[in-house]
Amino acid sequence: MPAHFKSRKSGFTLIELLVVIAIIGVLVGLLLPAVQQAREAARRNACGNNLKQMGLALHNFADVNTYRGDNGFPTASKLLNGSQSALSASGIQAYTWVVDILPFGEQANLYDQMKSASGGGNFQAPYGATKSAMDALGNASELPFGTCPSWTPDVRDTNNKNFRTESFGRGSRQGSITYRANIGMQYWGNSLVGHANNMKSWMQKAKGGMNMGVINTFGGNQNAGLTTFRDFKDGMSQCILLAENASAQQWWLGQHRVVSWTNPNVLGTYPLGTAVTPNAKWKRNYHGASSAHPAGLFGTVYADGSVKFLNTNMGAAAYVAQIRRASEAVKDTP
Repeated sequence: MPAHFKSRKSGFTLIELLVVIAIIGVLVGLLLPAVQQAREAARRNACGNNLKQMGLALHNFADVNTYRGDNGFPTASKLLNGSQSALSASGIQAYTWVVDILPFGEQANLYDQMKSASGGGNFQAPYGATKSAMDALGNASELPFGTCPSWTPDVRDTNNKNFRTESFGRGSRQGSITYRANIGMQYWGNSLVGHANNMKSWMQKAKGGMNMGVINTFGGNQNAGLTTFRDFKDGMSQCILLAENASAQQWWLGQHRVVSWTNPNVLGTYPLGTAVTPNAKWKRNYHGASSAHPAGLFGTVYADGSVKFLNTNMGAAAYVAQIRRASEAVKDTP
């Protein structure tokens, strides 16, 4: 019988096996980026849903809270007992806008628990008087809309700086939030409702989507701190209300943890998307906007409730224009 008719053992040669392995490796290499992109797209979509939920909660709050006959967004922070120093109490001991929107974001039970833990049971006591109970509850509570799905404690900026270590951030989703209220171009005393400079024309030009804070000794009526719809002189679709931030912070305490402000000078030193190394903990709100999303994207909610993802490459002037509610100096008539 001729040799070529003899039976041949089935199987792969070493060369064939190596070729197959090489092809599989190439296919995996091609598929992995696509899988990662799909996963990030899903996380970004979930982040957008978080922002949308908070935007709806803020509008629902505004529907039932009015000032001067107009609906109003909550102030970034408030202290119902004004016996403390106005500046330090608002910055350290005040309750935040996140607490205010809990009942409007399907978190009524948590709101009631926070209220019960507030000492007087009605948020009247300064935060410092109930710090232990409030901290224990806040630290144990993970808000379903509080943190971006792409966020991790090891998020780094373009300079490979860790947002958490650079800006006194948190390492857990429990008790944390990665979205902040935009208060515009100014921070601290002048931004407080009732401050002597708060209604001056230059201050009106600098204000953002929310007022920074209100205290009884300054504002009297707490609703004086609301940012009404008519306060958006450029239109509600032109002003950022909330901006994403890669430094996770406590959501229930201290306005410097839940607000964002910036101006061209600050952005010149700390561009959008970069971690800030503050020389004081209250300066952790210098950041402007940043996120864990790739390609410099970060999420925002505008005052009309729309959700947009912007890019950190947009430029300082363009960003500053969108954090101000009035491009010209305007003084409201009491």
